[in-house]
Amino acid sequence: MLRCLEAEIQRQTGATVLEIPKPKILGKNWLQKRLQHGTRYEHVRKYLPKEKLEIPSDVDVVWYVLMGPENYGLDLFDWPWRRVPHRVVYLFDTLPSQIKRIGRLFSGPEWNFPITSFQDAIPMLKNVTGRNWCHIDQAVSLRYFPEKTAREIAFSSYGRRHPRVHEAIQTFCRRHSLYYDYTTHGRSAPAADPLELYRQYAWHLGQSLFTVSWPVEVTHPERAGELSPITCRWFEAAAAGATVIGQAPKNPRFGEVFGKEMVLDIDPESDTPSILLRLEDIWENREQHLSKSKMFREKMANQLDWRTRVDQILQKIRQKECGVDS
Repeated sequence: MLRCLEAEIQRQTGATVLEIPKPKILGKNWLQKRLQHGTRYEHVRKYLPKEKLEIPSDVDVVWYVLMGPENYGLDLFDWPWRRVPHRVVYLFDTLPSQIKRIGRLFSGPEWNFPITSFQDAIPMLKNVTGRNWCHIDQAVSLRYFPEKTAREIAFSSYGRRHPRVHEAIQTFCRRHSLYYDYTTHGRSAPAADPLELYRQYAWHLGQSLFTVSWPVEVTHPERAGELSPITCRWFEAAAAGATVIGQAPKNPRFGEVFGKEMVLDIDPESDTPSILLRLEDIWENREQHLSKSKMFREKMANQLDWRTRVDQILQKIRQKECGVDS
């Protein structure tokens, strides 16, 4: 999804991609890994001499899209940000566990349009950085999610999952000779291009009648802290026209974006027989649920696409709605 956002920025603005080189000072790969953000030695980065990074003199907007602050690399470079009027940084993840790093990296004037995808994190971000932050929801590139007329996957589950519900779905699908597709491997060493992996993932979602999704506060409460973030999974499921089962985030914005009926609730703390009964009811009414999901996709298509999000960011730049000019 990060690459999709970058591609939409390029499409709308004609932006040129500038690759951030590997700093020469880090030398070997083992040293670079040792000094990455999130390691015990990350504080050493501020003592390293900065290398020059040139930016064309006619640039009026710099865009920097990051999954999280741990991916930030410009702290090791001296770049001419003062001559660029608009400097936009978009962070997908701004969780409590990342807040100290965000305060260290984004309290200065380098980025005068800081944006988070988590609207409930804004008070925390303002407090730690002293800057005004904007909120722009996550989205998808709809071209990866074409409408499907037939669906071969009964249930799917990608990413975070609850063990008891996962095992119950396995049991249910074996009993009914249904196919349950779920994540079976880690992401530590992918053997394909990220966009190719995303295309395959989107295809599987589009083939799913039902897909399981859990909010961060259910599967990783220590990571969510006091937040209830609306992550990419919800936008992807809606774009695929799949019916979501599991639990919705507690975040009130979720209802504003997706409505109160998007997710068919399953209590992960209930016993296995109760979960199986709930799955029976959901499966018996699958045609009705699928029809609602398709209608929702058709209604919300424009609001799910990165095209709308980039439009919103450009409008905020024109109106100077966030950040601090410097």
